[in-house]
Amino acid sequence: MNDRVQRRKFLILFLIFSSFTLVSCGLFHKGVPKAGEFCYLIKKPYECLFVDFQKEELVYAESNIKLIPQKQRLLYQFVYASNVYELSISTENRVDIRNTKDPNDFKFYMRKKDKFREKTGGSE
Repeated sequence: MNDRVQRRKFLILFLIFSSFTLVSCGLFHKGVPKAGEFCYLIKKPYECLFVDFQKEELVYAESNIKLIPQKQRLLYQFVYASNVYELSISTENRVDIRNTKDPNDFKFYMRKKDKFREKTGGSE
């Protein structure tokens, strides 16, 4: 009987410890990347946009646009020029924008680094 009580205590402690470990490892972290400027680097002059994920705002072609969060945490929609676009966060330093009606209309934007800002004279 004493052995059974010790096993039960061990099991309870193990479950408590493992639940704290899962929470602290970031598995359930619901953060978003910090706000920043992202640029499409395939063609010059570079096409840049500013995204603030916490405020769910996008500055695209000098227009302030409200991002509409989707069911997935890293996916947003917005309307620009009467087209619906999806903005997805690929990594902390990359966002993808695609037109929902035209699958060929796809661009990826990379976060502007400090070195790039100095060379181009851009500011955040």
